Amino acid sequence: MPRYQLSTEYVDQELEQSLIAAIVADPKLYLDVMSHTPVEAFVAEPEAFSRVGIAIEGDKPLPTIPEWQPSVEPLQDAQRLNTKYQCRLFADALQTGIEGLRDKVDDNPLSHIDVLVEKLTDIIQLTHEQHKQRVESVVDLWSEVSTDLHQRRKIIEETGSTVIGIESGVSPTLDELMGGLQNGLFVVASRPSLGKTSLATQLSLSSCKQGIPCLFLSFEEPKQRLAVRAVCSLSGLVAKDYFDGREDPTTLDQAFRHHQDIFSHFHIVEPYKGIAFNHIRDKAHQLVIRYKREKEHRKLLIVVDYLQLVARSMRSNPNSDFRFDVGSIANQFRTLGISDIGCPVVILSAINRASEGKPGLEHLSESDQIGYDADAVLTLSINDERDAGDGSSVDLTVTKNRWGGTGTIPLHFRKDIGRFSEVEITEDEY
Repeated sequence: MPRYQLSTEYVDQELEQSLIAAIVADPKLYLDVMSHTPVEAFVAEPEAFSRVGIAIEGDKPLPTIPEWQPSVEPLQDAQRLNTKYQCRLFADALQTGIEGLRDKVDDNPLSHIDVLVEKLTDIIQLTHEQHKQRVESVVDLWSEVSTDLHQRRKIIEETGSTVIGIESGVSPTLDELMGGLQNGLFVVASRPSLGKTSLATQLSLSSCKQGIPCLFLSFEEPKQRLAVRAVCSLSGLVAKDYFDGREDPTTLDQAFRHHQDIFSHFHIVEPYKGIAFNHIRDKAHQLVIRYKREKEHRKLLIVVDYLQLVARSMRSNPNSDFRFDVGSIANQFRTLGISDIGCPVVILSAINRASEGKPGLEHLSESDQIGYDADAVLTLSINDERDAGDGSSVDLTVTKNRWGGTGTIPLHFRKDIGRFSEVEITEDEY
């Protein structure tokens, strides 16, 4: 006896027939319908839809179809059919998980859960991709655009902030240039030991202070050490003194307790070698769902330290072009930030060691694709012409910015506590 298929509950033959009849009555609807639902959605009448599509695309006479009643609202019905298609995918994923548990009762159930989560995440990704691929006029888009702009204005009015994104906590000038950290890919690049991780930690802490969770993927530093550095950075303490045993950790415990509410939003993952990008995406989705349940927003900050180590860790084929691997992963993180979750993603990147002077887009290590995919590129470089005082004089250069202008911002870097601050200087001094 064949097993019951939950997905069959979401097959609507009459709906498919009405859409096909509407297209035959007005062939100009074909592209509009295709913009709202994929070919795979037609499972009850696939042959009829295929014949009509081939005729329209080949500019040939339309085939004869049965006397089906044309849809009165074809675009709305196309969206309904697409929703049913997504429900079928969801139902198939659930059924696969249930049957896996039933057929392999001795297996670890977590393995089936991992498969189910991966399938559901793929469905979410497919949904976003379908939305992006629609052919839409400005008239079609304007309702969504206007709603977003009014929402942005409302945020500014309610918060009294001057930036629409997450405030950096590093530089008011940087926030003004970029409007804060907005949804998209931010690349922070420099040569070694110039403070990339410290800057990323400071951005993360600023997000947490605003009540916005941060997911910090630490491929370079153990999460325990990163936790200590974060507490020291926020409290103005010297992490090395505690690592070397020269300071009583009681003071660090007190600093942690004082800021415990902030650190409850700081989530660290130390990924394992061979981790798949889907696992990272799943963790981000889980965090979003958790905070969405507790709060009224979906904001999240993702920080990755750092890109080239991520690429090596995820590399499945040792013979593949490493430059391609790096560019591909950067693109996946941008998709995560722009459309999948909708959040800022900050990725740290190395600079080609052979490069000299102030680094630019062309100096990003391993792949030119990084610069193309990034919505903003920030580079750090030493400035020996300014008095460093008790730290280092560092220039933060915005070399690419989709949200505004570019420029160089003078910073003071206290490496001992891992904090940057903007320096106010006159035109003659700089």
